Amino acid sequence: MLSIINQNYPRLELLVVDGGSTDESILVINKYKDHIKWWVSEKDRGQAHAINKGIEKASGEWVGWLNSDDCYLPGAFDYIFGSLPWQNFDFIFGNSSCGFNMEEMVSYKHEEKHMASLFQILKFFYSVNHIIPSQSVFVRSSLIKKIGLLNENLDYCLDLDWFCRIFLATERRLFYPEIQSFFRMHVQSKSGNPLNSGWDESLSIAHKYKSELNLGMQKKLETYISYAKWARHARRHNAGKIELIKIAFQYGAVAWKHPVFKMLIREKIDRHYKMPPLKG
Repeated sequence: MLSIINQNYPRLELLVVDGGSTDESILVINKYKDHIKWWVSEKDRGQAHAINKGIEKASGEWVGWLNSDDCYLPGAFDYIFGSLPWQNFDFIFGNSSCGFNMEEMVSYKHEEKHMASLFQILKFFYSVNHIIPSQSVFVRSSLIKKIGLLNENLDYCLDLDWFCRIFLATERRLFYPEIQSFFRMHVQSKSGNPLNSGWDESLSIAHKYKSELNLGMQKKLETYISYAKWARHARRHNAGKIELIKIAFQYGAVAWKHPVFKMLIREKIDRHYKMPPLKG
């Protein structure tokens, strides 16, 4: 909350949605209640439902949300709504930083081309290079009325599904390269759980919106999906050298550029050239 309050930005509406926490969240909310227009602490049906409650209460021209782990960097609002031509757009998004704490945060810059079209963001299952950081996003409220709220049946990729609908609804999208937000990494986060269902959700979303692409892009996406399924299986079952060679020829750059394929190749090379232990 302080990262929002300390923006010292005029015409700011701060809404807080808490899921009925039993820690000291209510004490923190009450500490800053003079800056908060509305807040609630009650059990919800999940993250999407909580965010939707906040969106429905918002009355501003633009809406953004922060998860409790994350924050905006100093001067973020002045940059986005002062330096950028925001008046000409309905959807604003950009890069973000990440880390276990802000003192050791790492800038995580994506190339704009990886987030420039529906086809590109649908490839999130293939690589996080295609992610749109939700903490970087601002959406015009009139667009939200057009596309609707977040899908409350999704647990991990609720933002990806929403962004797909946004990409289908408007081309008035603005990408900003300068990092203005921070994503906090920790072992208790949903995405930090190696057994989470995020990959399955991202793949189902790719299937859901594939028909919105032209036939050529549909075939390309099917290639990425086919390869990604193989890569997931190969990582779990230690694919052999012959299989890796076959996949390299079958999928070409889709495989060669993929971090999992590079990791598998690296493992084979390291294993092949590993020196035997010295005796005596």
